[in-house]
Amino acid sequence: MKKILLISLLAVATSLCFAVEPLENKLPEKYVLLRDAVYGTTNTENEVASLYDNAVTEANTNYKNEDLHTLLALCNYMKGMDYYYKGEEKKAGDCFDSGISEVNKSLEIKRTAIGITAYTKILLQNSSVKSMTYGLKWVPKITSLCDEAISLNSTYTPAYQMKYAILCIIPSPYGNYKKGSELMLSLNDDKWKKEKDDYFSIATAAAYAFSKTNQKYKAILWYKKGLEYYPNNSDCLKQLAEVEQ
Repeated sequence: MKKILLISLLAVATSLCFAVEPLENKLPEKYVLLRDAVYGTTNTENEVASLYDNAVTEANTNYKNEDLHTLLALCNYMKGMDYYYKGEEKKAGDCFDSGISEVNKSLEIKRTAIGITAYTKILLQNSSVKSMTYGLKWVPKITSLCDEAISLNSTYTPAYQMKYAILCIIPSPYGNYKKGSELMLSLNDDKWKKEKDDYFSIATAAAYAFSKTNQKYKAILWYKKGLEYYPNNSDCLKQLAEVEQ
């Protein structure tokens, strides 16, 4: 009996040692490599495809249930972003559609802050490559989805970031450039846990809002701040060049 008990305890201890953290606490290494390569915008399509395959393999190996489907959705989102940066909108939209399919599977299992926030990211980006009708249908729903994510996890920074992004980049009545830039930059406070891409997105969203309110100096300042995280990001470089004209 003692031997059986000891074996059981060792099995539990071993499983705890190798358990992965929930996605809301920590993103897996191979997904982060994919994410940073995409935002860096210097990798070829084949290089990104290889990183994508590695991230998907890691997801299927280490995750299950809602976290698995959310992670697969994020992988598809990043692959779509690579096509978006490369100007291949049809391929980008197909990836975003796949991401939405995965995140819906996640939300059917359990509604989580990271799952809902991933949904808002993909919906917003998909609206930039689909028809105006698509955007009019889905973008107005993003703020309420963010509020739901925040109600589930009041410390989950990306949910606030997406809520404020609507204010920063969407014209009124849904957006408010002045309020959006103020709220977005409030997330730079150290109390908010952030990933590298969060810092980048906060800076560039605020910069865009400043550019829309003719605050050229602030827009340049924050686009340059964004480039500190991803120096070769083609979209940020393009936006900066337009403001500096």
